[in-house]
Amino acid sequence: MIIDGIIGLILGLIAFWCGFGTYSFLILLAAYIVDVDIPLNETWRIVIKKEKKLTFNSFLDRYSYTHKFWFHKPLIILPIAFIIGTSYLNWIFGLLIWAALLEHFLNDTLNNNFDGVQWLWPINSISYKIRNGKIEQKTKEQLRSEAENQPDRTTKRILKDNR
Repeated sequence: MIIDGIIGLILGLIAFWCGFGTYSFLILLAAYIVDVDIPLNETWRIVIKKEKKLTFNSFLDRYSYTHKFWFHKPLIILPIAFIIGTSYLNWIFGLLIWAALLEHFLNDTLNNNFDGVQWLWPINSISYKIRNGKIEQKTKEQLRSEAENQPDRTTKRILKDNR
């Protein structure tokens, strides 16, 4: 998450230097915005499905640790973000938002704390991860099975592991 912030800040500063002013903040926000799927999923599980209670230590758990939600679909999100950014201001702004999102997806693919990204969704729902120079491919079922067999993870531990 720290690398997302650093790259988002650098791209935001480039946007500011290009004359986008206060809109430059949107570039920094873009580096994080796709992680909105985690609180949305947790809210769904706590409020709608009543799977667990809301506490600091239980907000995130082993099932929140995977990126298999709607906002982590690069084949869909990257073109949409570029088109919106280009329509909103211009192609440079669209490209900077696209780059911030791409960095986030690459970080989730390369970072050992995450389970990869579904780069080819909707073509397939396989999560791709690069670990030790090799590409790992896992289905949703494999990710869920690993999560179920993983020792309980508290919010505090997940946040510590993702520094």
